[in-house]
Formats: sequence, C-alpha cells, structure tokens
Amino acid sequence: MHILSKLCLGLTIVLAIIGLILAKSLAEKRNAIAATVVAEKNKRDKNINDLASAKLTRQKEVEELNRLMADWGRQWVAKGATDPQNAQILVNVGLQQGLGEDAKAKRPNAVVYVFSVQPDGSSMYLGEFTAEPVANGQRTALTLNGPRYVQELQKWPAEGEFRVRERIPAGQRATFQDLANNQTVADQIIINETAKLKIQDNHIASSQKTLDGRMAELNGDPAAPQTADPEVVKGLVETIRVEEASRNAVLKDVDTLRRQLSDSYAKLKSVLAENSQAVESMTTGTETAARPAPAAAN
Repeated sequence: MHILSKLCLGLTIVLAIIGLILAKSLAEKRNAIAATVVAEKNKRDKNINDLASAKLTRQKEVEELNRLMADWGRQWVAKGATDPQNAQILVNVGLQQGLGEDAKAKRPNAVVYVFSVQPDGSSMYLGEFTAEPVANGQRTALTLNGPRYVQELQKWPAEGEFRVRERIPAGQRATFQDLANNQTVADQIIINETAKLKIQDNHIASSQKTLDGRMAELNGDPAAPQTADPEVVKGLVETIRVEEASRNAVLKDVDTLRRQLSDSYAKLKSVLAENSQAVESMTTGTETAARPAPAAAN
C-alpha cells in the first residue's frame, strides 16, 4: 500500500508536470491564435477601409470619365491613309461603328476632330474634318474643314493609326481657335511681306536694268549696229582710252614740234647774230677803205 501510494504520487506529479507543460503550450498557442485573429481582424478592417476608399476613388474616376466623355464624346481609333493633295484621310471605320452618322442623316455643320497617333503613343492634332461614309459605309472619308496650309499637310503621315473624336471641350477648342487666329495673322504678315518683297524685287530688277544700261554705256554693246557711234559699240571706257591715246600721241607730236621749233629758233638767233656780226665787220672794212690817206710830211 505504501508503494502504491508512492507510485500514485509520482504519477500525479508527472501528470501535473505534463499538464503544466500542456497548459503552457495551449496558452502560447491560444495567445498566438488570438494575435493572429487580431492581426487578421486589423487587416480585414484595413481592407474594408481600402475597399471603401477604392470604391470612392473608382466612383470619382467614373464620374470624371463620364464628364470627359460628355466633353469629348465618342471616339474611334482605326488605321487609315492620307491624301494631303485633297486634304483627306480615309479611315477603316464606318457606319457600323457609328462614324459618319451625321453625314448620313444630313445634319449640317457636323464635324469631327482627328488626331494622328504617333509611334510613341502621343497624338498630333490634325484639325476639324467632315465625315462622309464610303464603300457602303464600311469606311469613312474625312475631309479637312477649314484653311489648308501646305506646310501642315506635308506633315501628315502617309498612313498609320488615327483617333477620331466626336467633340472637343470648349477650352481646347479655344486653344485651337487661338492657333488658327495666330496662323491667319501669320499668313497675312507673310502676304504683306511677300508683297513688299515683290516690290523690292521689282526695284532690284529696275536698278539692275539701269545698271546694265550704264555698264553697256561704259563697256560697249557688241550687238549694237555697226553704224552706231564708236562710244555705243566700244563703250565709253574704250572710247575714252582710244581718245586719250590719240591725245597723248598728238601731245607727243606737239612736244616734238615745240622742241624742234625751239631748236630752230635758237639756231635762227645764232645765224642772225652771226650775220649781224658779219655785216658789222663788212661795214667797218668799207669805211676804212673809203677814207683818204693822210698827207706826207714836208
């Protein structure tokens, strides 16, 4: 009995120790589960808040999209080819997609706005167009509605992807209108400057004609009639050169004659002096011969 009590006591102690260990493990697991539950609850609350915020954001984006759709209207994106010479674009979208309905219904002043989609995804505004269904409504011919600028038409891609919009917001239209007004002013400036340039070209042409006439007077005109004056055929420069050469020759002859005359005059004076001296000598000799001889002394 004593041994059995000891065994029971030992077994009780062992079971107590095991119970304590199990209780501690259970408490730890319970705490871990409680912490996980709290974390998951916080996460759930956060997800609920995020979901509510996302719904609110989505609602705002939907409203913004609707507002933009109301401002921009429908849009069509399709492949197409351009004809800059006729200011047209042929796109592969038609009545089945809703493009060209205004033209079919014969609604006046119905236009669309066309953008060229660039390879990098950006867009280039091409202008305001009228839409006319072709090929039994399978395609649409877009014709530029407004001034046609050659420089702008040359920038159109030969083919590619185009975005056609039903409307453009008023603010954007004002920007395009300002651009069109600036283009009109620039065109008028070009017209004025071109007119001024034409006047200047006329002045230059007139001045060049006058200059050519003066140069012909100076250098001569080989096409002039042979019966024309020498200065017309040979020109004033050559005529003056010839006249100067002739004058120089005459002056040279005159100088030679002047020197000869001077020499002849000096020689004449010398001869006259000699003759005068000779005459005086002859006169003195004659007077001496004619005088009577003196009487002889007794």
